[in-house]
Amino acid sequence: MPKQRIHLRYTLLGDGTSDRALMPVLDWLLSQLAGSLPVEGMWADISRAPQKPSNLRERVLFALDYFPADILFIHRDAEAQPPELRHGEVRAVSDELSHLLASQDVKTVAVVPIRMMEAWLLFDEPAIRLAAGNPHGLVKLKLPKVKALEGLSDPKMILRDVLVQATELQGRHRRKFDIPHSVQRVASSICDFSPLLHLKAFQRLKADLEAVLRQQGFIGK
Repeated sequence: MPKQRIHLRYTLLGDGTSDRALMPVLDWLLSQLAGSLPVEGMWADISRAPQKPSNLRERVLFALDYFPADILFIHRDAEAQPPELRHGEVRAVSDELSHLLASQDVKTVAVVPIRMMEAWLLFDEPAIRLAAGNPHGLVKLKLPKVKALEGLSDPKMILRDVLVQATELQGRHRRKFDIPHSVQRVASSICDFSPLLHLKAFQRLKADLEAVLRQQGFIGK
């Protein structure tokens, strides 16, 4: 039986730089599952790799070398593919590197939103308005219902359009609006991600993470 631990470190390995917006989501979920346990999150910045990794296995090896942690979250957007395919990719790499993971006492957890990460940021209107730099804006924002988020064909474009709309800017100022930075601000401005618990992909992430936390001794049996 693993001993109870008093501090947790995790690393998030994403598909691209925008995926860093998942860190507030993970921080919130960990706070729900592990209570007041101190948590330190790290972003596996692929740009720091001596040689650019060409596949998932190489990215995982890079993350293990440069950002050692107790849990390695591996983000893969489902996009147009079945979520199980992405989970299978993460599982296959984890199995291939099982000896290395065991020697470092690291567990992997797949993070597979349907279809894209941005779907998990489309439910909090105040956070979107704040990220757009116009928290008291009056323009009506057409946000999808939470239960419809996993059926959106292009949540990334929807979030971008809603953010631009929320600015209420026009002309040159509208064109210069920094969308990537604002996406990060949406995530960091959300205090409660519990609405995502209605989504199958988020439910699976929660269940997988809870199992790992128990295996690692961060929460009791």
